[in-house]
Amino acid sequence: LQAMTRRAKAIVSYAGPYHKYGGENLIRSAIATCTHYADLCGESAFKKEMLQKYGDAAKARGVAIVQALGMDSLPADLLAMGAAEQLATDGHGPPTDITVYFSVLNSWFSGGTMAAGKEQLEVYGVDPNDKESAYALAPEESIEARVDQTPGGTPPHTGASSSDIGYDANFSSITLPYAMSACDGPTVRRSLALTFPDAPIHFAEVMGSSVLKELATFLSSPEALSQPPNPNPVPGEGPPQWLLEGGSLIGQGLAARGAPNAAQARLHMHCKGDPAYQNTAKWSAELALALAQEGPKGGVGGYLTPTVALGSEFIMQRLSKAESGNLCSFWWGSDPKNS
Repeated sequence: LQAMTRRAKAIVSYAGPYHKYGGENLIRSAIATCTHYADLCGESAFKKEMLQKYGDAAKARGVAIVQALGMDSLPADLLAMGAAEQLATDGHGPPTDITVYFSVLNSWFSGGTMAAGKEQLEVYGVDPNDKESAYALAPEESIEARVDQTPGGTPPHTGASSSDIGYDANFSSITLPYAMSACDGPTVRRSLALTFPDAPIHFAEVMGSSVLKELATFLSSPEALSQPPNPNPVPGEGPPQWLLEGGSLIGQGLAARGAPNAAQARLHMHCKGDPAYQNTAKWSAELALALAQEGPKGGVGGYLTPTVALGSEFIMQRLSKAESGNLCSFWWGSDPKNS
């Protein structure tokens, strides 16, 4: 492995489940040869273990370890941190609340995702839905700053703040729990802890009821009837070509700060193509190349997140230019329906 990593400035691994297929060995080799490392890992317990074992060594050697360059957890990290950093430019400090909201997720799971989920359950068991899991990747965070009780956070629903389902006036929508928030939440909180140390910031990740409606329509198309996606794909198997090309993701990141310096920043993201398989490959390739070409932001290594490693503005610019501007688009706006 070291003979391979020594020849590269950065390496990206698609060989999941990462616990099963020697992901730790490749991370160790990358650190030994000062090679930046990235992968698509959504195995929360494995990521926590890698942070604990190799975070300090990676930082000491200036090596970036980034385990979240795919659907888990690039969109959430980018929407949350893009909005948070934009809000903080007014000079009045970080936000007090951040919500990531998806209105469209026309996608399908792959065999690799299914295998990783199975491996996680068999080796580590079910992720606890508690505060410790919420801050599993932010051990530096002070007790006072740990304001969330679960990885997915508590959405700010009108009249039912403790309910998982309810109306969110910020997005003019009924919102529901998002299945991957247990994976995304700890990654976003690491970004927040490294960018705004010891700031008590609530984070929640949800999806609108529109996700279910849009997906039902998408999977009722003539293509879906003639070439339905496999409900039980094997490792290495992805969705059919029509789904890869016709899928899409639409989301928002809303950062808010309360009185006395109340303010909001809302970032919109729209990506064409299946986000969980096709675009995950494209996003990760673009950003792994950026690590090889530019290195981590400020030359600082360690166990990083996409936005800490490369910067939210840099990532948005890079993805906006990819495929002649046809991969992803981003814009700022206050209208919750302007997506």
